[in-house]
Amino acid sequence: MRRRAFSGPGGAALQAATVAPLLVVIGLGVAELAALARDNVALTSLAREGGRTATTTQADAGAAAEGPAPAVAAAVRAIQHAGPRLPKGAVEELWIYRADAAGYPLGTGRAARFTECRTDCVVYRWDRAAKEFVLAGGDWSTDLSRCAERSASSLGVYLKADHRFLTHAVTGSTAISHHAVFPIGPSHRCPDRG
Repeated sequence: MRRRAFSGPGGAALQAATVAPLLVVIGLGVAELAALARDNVALTSLAREGGRTATTTQADAGAAAEGPAPAVAAAVRAIQHAGPRLPKGAVEELWIYRADAAGYPLGTGRAARFTECRTDCVVYRWDRAAKEFVLAGGDWSTDLSRCAERSASSLGVYLKADHRFLTHAVTGSTAISHHAVFPIGPSHRCPDRG
């Protein structure tokens, strides 16, 4: 009769001691991937919410005091107050820009990606002390509420966030980003050009 290597009273304990660390590592890996996927989905949702808000905002009487453009200010507020989808301060950078055909800031092209902000592009950074987005640069001259500016144009929203890992086993955090582009068509308030 052949005996098994792990038979006897201590065999089960030895098997558990061998397999348990592997199961813990696999479980932590699954938790890390799930948290990263959750933050990616939240970032995508924030970008879409900001873009939808910007493209549907109409000018009002007091809009001129809100900053670069009423639509841009509305998008920043929508993202800032979107709720606990991501931890406050996780979003480090917010770009709102007029998009070219490839979906990147106008005049920069795909090669520059999100390194420079030229025309109709503003960059906001999260201020941890004030707990709000602060204008960090760029220029916005387009009034998206004007019919002439709304035709044949696209608006982009880019968000960059810091995803903090739960275990810090390999690294403490990694940068995640998402950008979304929205068409800006004439609204129902624009006069018919036909």
